[in-house]
Amino acid sequence: MNHNLRVLLLLFPMLLGGVKGLASQQGPNGPGTSTTSGSTSYNWSNPSNATFDNTSAATASIVGAGNMTNTLRLTNFGFSIPGGATINGILVEIRMQGPNGKTQDQTIQLRKSTGSVGTNKARRNSAWPKKNPRFIRFGGSSDLWGTTWTSTELNNTAFGIDIVAKSRNGTASPRVEYVRVTVTYNQTLYYSKSTGDLHTLATWGTNTNGTGTAPSNFTADGQVFNLRNRTTAALTGNLTISGAGSKLVTGDGTNAINLTIPATFVYSGLVDVSNNATLTINHLTVPTFGTISRASNGGASTVIFGASGNQSVDGRAFHNLTISGSGTKTLTGTAGAEGKLTIGSGSTFSDGGYIYTVDGNIENSGTHQSLTDGVIIMNGTASQSLLGTAGVYGHLEIDNTTGVILTTSTTVSGTLYLTSGPLSIGANTLNLSGNTLVTNGTLTGGSGSNLNITGTGSLGILSFTSGAQTVNTFTLNRTSGDVTLGTPLTINTTLTMTSGNIVNGANALTLGTSTSSRGTLNRTSGIITGSFTRWFANATNTGTTGLFPIGTSTEYRPARINFTSAPGTGGTLTVQFVEGHPGTTGLPLSESGGTIDRIGVNGVWSIVASALTGGLYTADFTATNFTGVDDYTKLHLLYRTNSGANWALNGTHQTTTGSNAIPVLQRTGVAGSGEYGVGGDKTDNSLPVELLYFKILQHVNVLKLIWSTASELDNDYFELEQSLNGRDWLSLARVKGNGTSDIQHDYMVEIQSPHVGTYYRLTQFDFDGQMERLGTLYFDREELHAESALRLYPNPASAGSDVCFKDHRAGEIPASVMLRSMRGGIIRVIDQNKGGCFVLPELLPAGVYLVSGSVGGQSVSSKLVVK
Repeated sequence: MNHNLRVLLLLFPMLLGGVKGLASQQGPNGPGTSTTSGSTSYNWSNPSNATFDNTSAATASIVGAGNMTNTLRLTNFGFSIPGGATINGILVEIRMQGPNGKTQDQTIQLRKSTGSVGTNKARRNSAWPKKNPRFIRFGGSSDLWGTTWTSTELNNTAFGIDIVAKSRNGTASPRVEYVRVTVTYNQTLYYSKSTGDLHTLATWGTNTNGTGTAPSNFTADGQVFNLRNRTTAALTGNLTISGAGSKLVTGDGTNAINLTIPATFVYSGLVDVSNNATLTINHLTVPTFGTISRASNGGASTVIFGASGNQSVDGRAFHNLTISGSGTKTLTGTAGAEGKLTIGSGSTFSDGGYIYTVDGNIENSGTHQSLTDGVIIMNGTASQSLLGTAGVYGHLEIDNTTGVILTTSTTVSGTLYLTSGPLSIGANTLNLSGNTLVTNGTLTGGSGSNLNITGTGSLGILSFTSGAQTVNTFTLNRTSGDVTLGTPLTINTTLTMTSGNIVNGANALTLGTSTSSRGTLNRTSGIITGSFTRWFANATNTGTTGLFPIGTSTEYRPARINFTSAPGTGGTLTVQFVEGHPGTTGLPLSESGGTIDRIGVNGVWSIVASALTGGLYTADFTATNFTGVDDYTKLHLLYRTNSGANWALNGTHQTTTGSNAIPVLQRTGVAGSGEYGVGGDKTDNSLPVELLYFKILQHVNVLKLIWSTASELDNDYFELEQSLNGRDWLSLARVKGNGTSDIQHDYMVEIQSPHVGTYYRLTQFDFDGQMERLGTLYFDREELHAESALRLYPNPASAGSDVCFKDHRAGEIPASVMLRSMRGGIIRVIDQNKGGCFVLPELLPAGVYLVSGSVGGQSVSSKLVVK
């Protein structure tokens, strides 16, 4: 062997320790100053917003393809690169967004005190992120941007970056939320020995094994202290590394190492956390972070905030972040975990009002708190899991098209945002005590899924994934609030209603899965406002096994079906209270020595059987707050096979119990399904003017307003009014009523050459002056063709929130809008007063409404869903 070569090889490792061969970094640093200048028509608004690491942004609006903004100039990045350092590269990260996908770079260029220099890094064919703002990287640790740099130039307050955005097509709306810069350069490197106190200079040397020349102090500029040659380490005394550009680096990027800063000692200075390294911070004082290795720049580093007390958590990107110990760990800026977020038992993680994104799993056995607009967003590209034991979240957003899976019982105390993809409950319990906001996401239920809803106020919409619209148990204890089903739902075993309503509309709600697994209903309070389906075996039943807790959003009008003679075959009964005048076809009838010539105008109970045949049952129906009940004991339960059939009598009448406000009507020995209504004698129960319909008929230039009554009581006259704006009314006609009558009467008023966009209101007056509004109609010949002409967003919207006009006829918007029910009744006239938006009423019930207005002399309208 060549002995000279051997000597060279032996010396080579030692030589490496004495050269400035490994890079150090400063940053990411944010700008201190932001300005905008140029000669185009498209200036930046609020440029200073780009100097703060939050969700505020510098914004611009560019009209026309190829047009560009003025320059957004960000400077004063506050670098203190040590003198004599060799600059290796500059990384610029811009958190940007182009909400309509029409924005691209025109200029991304660095500048010195002399002006713009080097290479323009603009990506001429790449659109800015459309959906969510995110950091886009320009340059890198070995990229000098086509020029040379000194530490003096980088430390100068004039060092910065120029940004110009361009419209790809149409109108572009660029947003720049924040800009940060990281500079990579070479420094003097020291390494720790395998033993020794880290705060002692003798523990460090210039060779990679810790031997060689030791540092003379921890305060000089440009010193990098690399913690290696051991798997665990802990401070045994206070350590301060204070030189400009100096820092502590944990690990070598390959081997695992865990550094603990105990509660009794503090580390002051900059620290990097390398790949496979873990930094545990048990002291209340948190060090300043430099580079933390993440999936995007190195890999699986872990930072643990584990003090027994409050700590601040940097607003930055982590790989794995663990919250443990006691006290509250509070986020100080927008941040995220590209790996895993862990919240230990008894620990509290506050998002501080900031957004925290997670690409990996979350293991939560403690509490997450949300302040203001803060939220944890799960938006990984692969499937994510919610792990831990009984974790509590504040605001939680699911934005993962692949899906998020619950593996433990989980509570969301704030808003659950179902933005994209399914949240699978699995064989676990999901507790919701805040509310939900659904865009394109869903819940995925299963035979072992449990859903508990508590809290107060409206929950919002629950939408389930197609084919997985099942839960094992459903518990509702919602004080003064509703839960709206956006999809059908089957509850396998137990439905518990302690407080709150279930608004399901046309979405079927089913309890039980078969005649042998019929499910259990436990009800203290609350109403199901749509249909409710229950299973019955070919056997008799009693008590709550036949209860249907149905009604309207304000009135509890339950039904109870108890079979006294078993059905021939088991199956389901679907029961619903259907509002509206049921008509009087088939009346009068005679029963128990009296005449039944009146009908309850508030609605009927509909019963539909599936697979179930035969049997006799006792039917109980509670007509809470039915209009015109004067003597509840004289009411009779009427029956018809369907809405078009004659009223008849089914089974045996039982004397009505309860009170005038809450009469309970009953018949025994009833067979078959159909509809049930409330009947009575006019001498005992007034049951007021019964309006059958009020509608518009149009023929050429003649408008006919027609209405019909089934019966009338002390009806003096009707007044018909008209309005062009829904607020100011003029009397159009007064039509004489028929006093007290038990037969149908038809009325009509003709209008020649009616004005398009007119509202018509019908009011009834008694002889004693009392009045009742019977309905409001809206006339617009173009309405059916214009429903899509008025574009609104967001849609669905929430009561009390802003609704805006979107891309409507090159910017034209109505000065005011009419908010109407789908039947035409006016809810509110709303003036547009928020730059193209209007505010929905605070207490507007959930449902579908019609929003209409006038643009360019033409009436336009659109349907709006209110959650």
